[in-house]
Amino acid sequence: KHGRGHLFRTRGSNQPYKGKMLVLQMRRVSARVGFRVCCYGLRHTFATSALVAGVPDAVVAELLGHKGTGMVAAHYGHLSQRSQVLRAAVERAGLTPPPDAA
Repeated sequence: KHGRGHLFRTRGSNQPYKGKMLVLQMRRVSARVGFRVCCYGLRHTFATSALVAGVPDAVVAELLGHKGTGMVAAHYGHLSQRSQVLRAAVERAGLTPPPDAA
């Protein structure tokens, strides 16, 4: 719906949440779901999911707002190793990986 700009926006005015209001909204969501939710956690989940799904490091880095892939490699480099090991185990077991796990 919003190709650019802030991720968390108010309902009425479609303006970005600011400061304490964003924290308050995360607390409300946390109370609803029964565990702590924070913006950083959502960002980390996005990056992890994208990388595991095979989105290139450079694309994830750009979507996160990084100038290069260094930060992604430093914090998420283990994911590509893990997915390669898991993919190899699936192949050794004679199973077929899901189509999106190419």
